[in-house]
Amino acid sequence: MPVSDNADPKGSAPANPGRRHWLEAAAVGGGAVALPPLAWLAGGAGGAAAATPPVATAGPTGTAATPLALLAEERIDESAQGLTSEYLYANWYRWRHPRGDWVDAAGKPQGYQAFGASVASAQGLLRIDITRAVQAGQPLQLVLRTSSPDGGALVASRNAPDVTRRPFLAITPSGGKPLLLDVSADAEANGSTVTARGAEPAMKVSADTHAFLAFPPVDIKPASAMLVLHVEQLIGQGGRLEVYRMASPRLPDDPSRVSLESDPRVFFRSAAFEEPLFEGIFNTRGSNNFEQRRVVDTDRGRALELSFDPRTSLVLDASVAFVPEATEAAFEYDLKVLPGFTPSDGGKMPGWSSRTKPDDKIALSRNKAFAGWPPGSMGTLLAGKGGDRVNGHDGWSLRGGYIVPWAAKHPLHGQMGLTTYAYHAAMQDQFGDSWPWTQWGPSSAVVGQWQRIHQRLRVNTPGKRNGLLEARIDGRLVFRKTDVYLRDGQRWDLNDLGVATEGGIGRVWLNVYHGGTALPPTRCAAMLLRNLKVARLA
Repeated sequence: MPVSDNADPKGSAPANPGRRHWLEAAAVGGGAVALPPLAWLAGGAGGAAAATPPVATAGPTGTAATPLALLAEERIDESAQGLTSEYLYANWYRWRHPRGDWVDAAGKPQGYQAFGASVASAQGLLRIDITRAVQAGQPLQLVLRTSSPDGGALVASRNAPDVTRRPFLAITPSGGKPLLLDVSADAEANGSTVTARGAEPAMKVSADTHAFLAFPPVDIKPASAMLVLHVEQLIGQGGRLEVYRMASPRLPDDPSRVSLESDPRVFFRSAAFEEPLFEGIFNTRGSNNFEQRRVVDTDRGRALELSFDPRTSLVLDASVAFVPEATEAAFEYDLKVLPGFTPSDGGKMPGWSSRTKPDDKIALSRNKAFAGWPPGSMGTLLAGKGGDRVNGHDGWSLRGGYIVPWAAKHPLHGQMGLTTYAYHAAMQDQFGDSWPWTQWGPSSAVVGQWQRIHQRLRVNTPGKRNGLLEARIDGRLVFRKTDVYLRDGQRWDLNDLGVATEGGIGRVWLNVYHGGTALPPTRCAAMLLRNLKVARLA
């Protein structure tokens, strides 16, 4: 929030004399931001007055940038789940460019026409005129970088123990007195580490590290705006520090909207999983012995309620088979994450898989709803789960997934991040790769809201990396991958077990699972599922 009384925003450090002098100088000057007294320019740690300011201030450069299409949730975060060199948030919203995305004063993404710049050539105060960056509008989230390949600086952050060294912004409205804004959040995108570094007392600005600063919104049209930093240490001989505006890591919204609601290719529909096909999931002497699945009445009609239980990781395991297997298909369902959702680990959600081993013969024979399903429709995967690597001719799975919820003060608190948990023929991790649904946004399930989850899959031409996987939330595209590789063209190992397959889409795998290996920490009603629709597209 605006700070005009020199109070420390963290409530413990002494008042900042520099801020008081800035206000006094501006008042004497009739409202224009004047240079602060030399006693302040000497530094905030009690140093002697300097004969001349330690650095010069460069004026604004370029023209005002075009407005930024940042989501309200795309805010700089300092926590361990916050900004890194790869992601806006740790493992979520991957930057499109290493160490962050920005727009320059000409409105060019990753351009080099800075809104303002100053040369850091000595320790002490550094002022950068960023009037046009502030005039470009809200939100005011800045990227501080250097064009010096071998130099740079360490600048004090909002976590600096000495309050007089923390960054702030002095804004002067037309005909008014200066308004001083403390940084609301800052962090560095350090290219030498994948961890978040938002709680350090200083931020590095160098060729491989950018600093990010956020300021609270202010509803004024500024005549001038000055960013005030304190250089703690030079890197090399110092360098020119430049200011840009942070840009969204998302791609522009895809205008297409997709739904299976009235699609004639839908061959299976279920309002609340009450069809004979799913009767086994309610058997309390079988997989439902902890009573984790029940049908309930909701504001949208009847729905399947799923509960986590600390005695088991499995929550749901059911299938809708494609007979014969498909090369392209889609399915969707309505999801409502409940407020009691408290997982301690990421987990699995509904998705896709290939044909399985024929160990499902007995299960298939017990339910007439499975009539016509061949062995290998819903058994155990030969490869594609539990650390069994995919080789391109044995099995695969592309289940959905969710990640560990964000902490209470995180910008994404109250949402459940969704992913694809992929066992594919080009997999990197022994236990599957995670593909976050973050290319377009918003891309998370919001706790307490009904949302429609849609997935479309086209398997690759054998031996070519040209498979397609798309995910949508409420019809809007959030994820697309066009090089999915599931089958290599060799004869399938399952053929030797009597399963007829060419590695196509064997089923929609309705799997909900806690972890990994971690058990749920407590009993909780986690989510509601309803309105399932499955379509064969090819």
